[in-house]
Amino acid sequence: MNRPAGALACIGLACWIAGCGGGGSSALISRTSVRECLANAQIGPQLPKDGSGYAPIYVSGPPPVYLDTAPDFTAYTANGVAVDVVVRGSAGRAQATAAHVRSVLSSLGTPPANVARRVVSGQNVAVVFTTPPSAADRSAVRSCLSG
Repeated sequence: MNRPAGALACIGLACWIAGCGGGGSSALISRTSVRECLANAQIGPQLPKDGSGYAPIYVSGPPPVYLDTAPDFTAYTANGVAVDVVVRGSAGRAQATAAHVRSVLSSLGTPPANVARRVVSGQNVAVVFTTPPSAADRSAVRSCLSG
């Protein structure tokens, strides 16, 4: 392999690893976009209570259910339901986060309908409501994740 071809291969590999090109990164939603969209839907954002990277508890009592990663921010519906928002680096990671929470809630006996209503994912974002949300709040969140 000659030098120009080798350099081109290295640049291509570096771009692929970094997620440049190929259209894959254009589907990612930023924290700012999600926060602004939720605010427009009257779901008010708030920063995490501290910088320690806490993982919220979704079911009390043995054993508690923790999100597998700290949320990027927490917002609140007009009815006071907390909405934890996790923005991941890819759709696959967001789906894995949502699947983790669904699985644990289900294994602890949360009714399937409530599990389905409380966990939403779209694009590279996973959202968990602390209690089942209203249809309007769930719809607003889903529309914010549609990109």
